[in-house]
Amino acid sequence: MDSTWEDSAAHERAGRPRRRFYRLTHDGAEQARDALARAYRSRRQPLPGWAARPATDGGAP
Repeated sequence: MDSTWEDSAAHERAGRPRRRFYRLTHDGAEQARDALARAYRSRRQPLPGWAARPATDGGAP
């Protein structure tokens, strides 16, 4: 990831703190895609025991 500070005149004109801008590098973008793919795959797998239980009528036993 690359980063740069905002031009000091821009934040002074706007009356706010100076901002830092970030840009993903090629390697960072690949890592982000891989992490999202892993997270997506893990969500597609049912949680143990949850999917196998039959629905109840919602009342107390």
